[in-house]
Amino acid sequence: MRYKRKSHKNKLLVVCLILLVTLFLTITVNSQPDKQPEMPLKADSEYRVYEYQIVKIKGNEVYGESTTDSSKIYFTNDELKGIKVNDVVKAYFEPEDLIQLVKVEKINEK
Repeated sequence: MRYKRKSHKNKLLVVCLILLVTLFLTITVNSQPDKQPEMPLKADSEYRVYEYQIVKIKGNEVYGESTTDSSKIYFTNDELKGIKVNDVVKAYFEPEDLIQLVKVEKINEK
């Protein structure tokens, strides 16, 4: 009889340990922030497209801040006419190279 009691206690101990480990892993995995890169507002087959609000214009140099995250952009305003501070623009980048700005277009005024 005594052997069976120890056996039940050991089984109960193993089950409790498994539950505690599972609970610990679940809490640990769920509490870590996702480390996925920021995704663009719209990704089509040709470009990655991001929206920026213009915050400063100095000559033909234009500075903007993202409407969705903390990223910033700088470009020269050689072709885009009528852009002013607080305008929102779309910036098109090559899919493989986020440094290579393809084009910028004004989408609205604030």
